[in-house]
Formats: sequence, C-alpha cells, structure tokens
Amino acid sequence: MKTLTKILIITVVLVSIAFLWKEHFDLSQTIKSDKVSAYATAIAAILTAFTVYLLYKQNQQQIAELKASNLPDLYPTKATFETHDTKVRSVTSDFEYTYAQFFRIKEVNPEIKQSSRIVYISLHNIGLGAAKQIRIVWKYDRVEVEKLTNNIYQHVGNSYLEDTAEFDFVIANTKIEIPLPEFYMQCCGMQLNSDDSNFLKGNTGKPSLTLSISYLDIYNHKYQKEFIVGVAAILHHIDIIFSQTTLKTLSASG
Repeated sequence: MKTLTKILIITVVLVSIAFLWKEHFDLSQTIKSDKVSAYATAIAAILTAFTVYLLYKQNQQQIAELKASNLPDLYPTKATFETHDTKVRSVTSDFEYTYAQFFRIKEVNPEIKQSSRIVYISLHNIGLGAAKQIRIVWKYDRVEVEKLTNNIYQHVGNSYLEDTAEFDFVIANTKIEIPLPEFYMQCCGMQLNSDDSNFLKGNTGKPSLTLSISYLDIYNHKYQKEFIVGVAAILHHIDIIFSQTTLKTLSASG
C-alpha cells in the first residue's frame, strides 16, 4: 500500500510538472480554462484508476480469503495395535500356515474386539472445507517384505489391490477409516517384532513405508501429501506414527 501511494504521488507530481512547464502566472492575465480543465481531468483519471486498482486488489484478497476458508487438510492419526498369530490347517491335507492378526487399541467401536488381518487407521479432515476424489497409496518394497515374512507368515489376498484405496469425499471436521496395507502388515507379526532390548538399540528391522494422499478441494484444485510411516513394533505391541514430508498444490482439475 505504501508503494502504491508513493507511485500515485510521483505520478501526480509528474503530470503537474508537464502541465505547468514554462507557464508564467500573472494575475492580470486570464487563466486558460481549457488547460486547467485538461489538468483536472488528468488528475481525476489518475485518482480513478488508482481507486479502481485498489478495489480490484481488495476483491482479489476477499476471493483468496474465501477460498482459504474452504480448504481441506487431510491428516492421518497415529494408532496402536496388538497382534497375535493364527494358524490355519487344511481340511484335505496336512498343509498348515500362519498369518498375523491385529486388533486396534481404542477402536472406533470399543464393543467390537475382533482381530483381523486387515486393520484401519483414521484419516481426519482438519481443514475448513470438504475434500473429494481422495486416493491413498501405500509405497514400500514388496520384495523386501516377502523376504522378511518368507516361511513365517502366509499372505492371503491381492497385494496390489490392497495398496491403494479411493473415497468419494470427506467433509470438514470429520474422518474416514483407511486400511493399512495387509501385505506389509504381515511383517509386523509377533515373530518378526523386536524384543525390548533390541528395540531400545534401534533394531526395528521393518522395511520403509510411505503413505501418499491426493485429493481435490471444492474448486477442483489438487493436493498431494506424503507421510513417512514409522512402525514401532515390540513383540505383540505396535505403534504406527506419521511424519509429513511433502505437500504439493497441483493445477486445477478439468
């Protein structure tokens, strides 16, 4: 604003100099009304342009504030799980396999205490606007996980499908439940977790895991976030925590 005021003053001064250059003021002579009128018109035009520009900037600021007041902000919350092993024996043969099951502590519905291979975490919209076309992707090295779980835990399911999920929308100040990748979670089974002494030495032994979230706001601007997922697993106890690494605002969707 100060810069604009300086520009206005300088412009008025320059216009005044241009009109008054080589003018000799003599009260005995008649003032040239046409030149005075032209000078007044020029000054009025400058003030009008300045006022219009200020109104434009104010309008743009109001639009930006309105959009900012309707932006979503998706953020996953940490979760704690307990795990135990389940053995399954074939009824037609002696084949037997083991897979890890998990139970989320402080479950959304505390009355339901059924463990499962598939567990969920909460994705909150802590922003002031709705998010739509939400897509989550879990990124990790499947080969590394398979090597770690080989001959210990048997995976059941489609690892490629379970690494992604899509949701239509989530309104402000609400949450949705998103599934953790079932294939990856098998490396968090009790037999592969650290004991207290190894964990304190930093020997967690878990493959790296990243959560990518993309979504649109109501203006169809696309956002993408990435979180590093920390897995702290000690015997049957597992903590999942998230640390945001990037936030990208992409161009508006068509």
